[in-house]
Amino acid sequence: MISNMKQFLVSLMLVLIAVAQVSTVNAQQRPTKDTILFSVGSTPVTTSEFRYIYGKTNGEKATYTKKSLEEYLDLYIKFKLKVQKSKDLQLDTIPNLKRELEGYRRQLASTYLLDKEVLNDLVDEAYERLQEDVSISHIFIASSGDDAKDRKRAEQIKERIIRGKQTFEEAAKEFSEDKPTATEGGFLGYITAFSLKSFYEIENAAYNMAPGDVSEPIRSKYGFHIVKVNDKRPARGEVETAHIMVQVKNKDDEARVQQLIRKIHKELEGGADFAATAKKYSEDRSTAPKGGNLGVIKINQYEPAFENAVFGLKNDGDFSLPFRSSVGWHIVKRVRKIPLLPLDEMRRGLRARIQRDGRFEVVQQRFVERLKKENNFKLYQAAIDTFRNNLDATFLTYQWKYNQGLAAPIFAINSQTTKMGQLVQFLTKSGNVRVRQAKGKQPQVVFDELLNDYISQQLIRYEETQLPTKYPEFKALLREYEEGILLFEATNMLVWSKAAQDSVGLRNYYEKNKKKYLWDERVEVTTYQMPNEYPTKLKEARKLAKRKSSDVVLAKINDDNKVILTSTTKIYEKEQNADVDAMKWKKGVVSDNIFKGDAVSFLKIEQVVKPTPKSFEDARGYVIADYQIYLEEQWVKELEAEYKVKINEDALKALVK
Repeated sequence: MISNMKQFLVSLMLVLIAVAQVSTVNAQQRPTKDTILFSVGSTPVTTSEFRYIYGKTNGEKATYTKKSLEEYLDLYIKFKLKVQKSKDLQLDTIPNLKRELEGYRRQLASTYLLDKEVLNDLVDEAYERLQEDVSISHIFIASSGDDAKDRKRAEQIKERIIRGKQTFEEAAKEFSEDKPTATEGGFLGYITAFSLKSFYEIENAAYNMAPGDVSEPIRSKYGFHIVKVNDKRPARGEVETAHIMVQVKNKDDEARVQQLIRKIHKELEGGADFAATAKKYSEDRSTAPKGGNLGVIKINQYEPAFENAVFGLKNDGDFSLPFRSSVGWHIVKRVRKIPLLPLDEMRRGLRARIQRDGRFEVVQQRFVERLKKENNFKLYQAAIDTFRNNLDATFLTYQWKYNQGLAAPIFAINSQTTKMGQLVQFLTKSGNVRVRQAKGKQPQVVFDELLNDYISQQLIRYEETQLPTKYPEFKALLREYEEGILLFEATNMLVWSKAAQDSVGLRNYYEKNKKKYLWDERVEVTTYQMPNEYPTKLKEARKLAKRKSSDVVLAKINDDNKVILTSTTKIYEKEQNADVDAMKWKKGVVSDNIFKGDAVSFLKIEQVVKPTPKSFEDARGYVIADYQIYLEEQWVKELEAEYKVKINEDALKALVK
């Protein structure tokens, strides 16, 4: 339970981050010269810190009146007293808490490290591209590990196309190493934004060229591509679709299927319900029970004949003429067109898609380049070249070792220099990456990729250390995290857990305050039940129950051979049983008959029980909650006695508006 509560509090803090970042708390109207508002022992709390937390917590209710400020100051002083005690107990040195705080810090830092300007540009770009489909073909040259050689080969192929020695399609059939598309002249079909996932470079080329254009060789992580744009059209988007399919099992079956599909189409034209007709005739077993519904489809999910029929329908509810696919004959229905929403409504979803897509690397690469400029990044190229030129095939094995010139500087970020030994340590730990790249890549190519990764990591880590200076609100939020975690642990240790485990203290607290724990008015009710097939017996039972005890009633109605009437007696509180609540709470009152299935029952109020003290066990949950409050109040009193609190009254008055 404590763990769940902690997760909830952390989630709440994460939500508040977004709010704080959007507004940056209007810089919290920080004074030009900060002052100390109060101190707990020797620990000062500044006016800007208090102003920040007061404004953030109260939001629009932050009136800055004398009363409001004093009330919140009292709460914040108590909070700081607990935090100070947590630190004095050295809770901030517990390994688990340190790891937890580091996790929060990384989470928070990532939101500040994201290059929002570049990301917003990518959102706008993706939204614009979602409004157009582009038909493309490509010629693929797989990576041999020698980029220069591969690029030259791709350039030679393009030259043949430009000079008219071959058409693009002929060159694709002869040279492309993407075998499935090579036989089709390199045809890939229509694409739209996000269609190619890991091939953002190809998407860029497609949208930046006109129909008929052929691109320069484009590098992807798999090799080089030459791309041709065949056509552009308004985006087909997404359509919820249903279909009826009749399968052609062999050549001799064609005539029968055509006759049947025409019959089905005629029924639909006559007003037959599409879903009912699909259930009756469709041989697509996965969709027929659902009225033929295929769900929402988009381009490149089905063969061209099927997609052309679906996206050719103009209105919701329209259905197509029968048409042939590779598996049989179909009739498709447009259930509904999914419109492209306005950009403002899609922006958040597009941001999330971009961060999962290959184009997010663009954000990271541009961010790293910006960090290099801002932080005077300097690469010692001579040292890198010497290292690079001495690499051999062992670099792509687990046996690789290097121990020369480890003190040589390789790059600097402002005044911080990274040495060769640190890079070697990183490369050694990256053994799995080096070995995975052994097939198809030269050692120097793998090294270049790892070096770029390492430089990016170090730049980002350096930037993380600068965040508290660059962004005061980051520092404030990080402080809130740390103090929130410490307060939680201290309160759990000294209040919550203690209240639940201190059996003697709980019992003593109950005995001193037992008048607080009373039952509300209750009723003792007997419920009689019997099968709904003995109306005479039921009438007799009701008459007896009004003036006799349940033992007498049961004895009169039942006999030795057959028991038809049963009873149970129970005490009820308000809102515990709807049938009991509906009765007048008076001794002797009998309810109407209650019919449920084959049984009938009725209730009798035996007595009204006046408010009485709860036993310790019955009141335990309430006692624990109250005892926690009591322990916390006592804890605060102890802290006020332990730590001297000094308030700067002039600074407090200056906050009043």
